[in-house]
Amino acid sequence: MKKNVNAKKELIHMLSEIYNQLEELETVLDSNFAGIRNQLQINCSEQISTCTNSMEALDLEAAYYQAKSGKADEKDAFHRQPSIKLELGYKLH
Repeated sequence: MKKNVNAKKELIHMLSEIYNQLEELETVLDSNFAGIRNQLQINCSEQISTCTNSMEALDLEAAYYQAKSGKADEKDAFHRQPSIKLELGYKLH
């Protein structure tokens, strides 16, 4: 009987140690992932900023060339009105 009590106490002690180690691991992982998340957010923001700057430069360059060639009104020619194309077909058997 005493042997069972000692085994239970030992098992409870081992499980308590495992629990404490898991809590420490959780803390370490949270801090590491927070740093990685912040770095990823910074990298993505920099990439978006670079792309935005490139797009703005291209827009300015396109506007310059359109104004230079006098074709500023042709911009609307590329934007068609949305329409529905209906096609009726009959299949003879």
